[in-house]
Amino acid sequence: MAGTTAAGTLVALAGCVGSEDGIGDLTVIVTNVDEVTHTIAVTVTNQAGDVVESLAGEAIEPGIARTFTSAGYPDDTYQVAVEDDREGLPAWKQATRWSNLAACPSLVFELRLTNQNGIRHVVPSQRCESP
Repeated sequence: MAGTTAAGTLVALAGCVGSEDGIGDLTVIVTNVDEVTHTIAVTVTNQAGDVVESLAGEAIEPGIARTFTSAGYPDDTYQVAVEDDREGLPAWKQATRWSNLAACPSLVFELRLTNQNGIRHVVPSQRCESP
């Protein structure tokens, strides 16, 4: 991966993340290979629809990859959403579902922000890793 990598930590809002009995680890990686700075927001909600973690206003400059991590998720079903965080409606949003943490205890959700021939794209991928 070209460029610099910067690390951040998701902010726990509901108190369930980071628990000692939690088995799940989440990593969100956003790589900006576009020519402009992107500002993003990351939101994690549980099956009940409660926001368990949230991060907003994270600027990612061209050539930079940002990694956000969080640990201690209890077994549940989560939606992990990453979206454009500008005023007004977001220009893009990508989300993934994460469940059965016993089978997938460590989720890595990656996004590449690209610009091909003047058209901006968001390319998502995800994988499970062993702890």
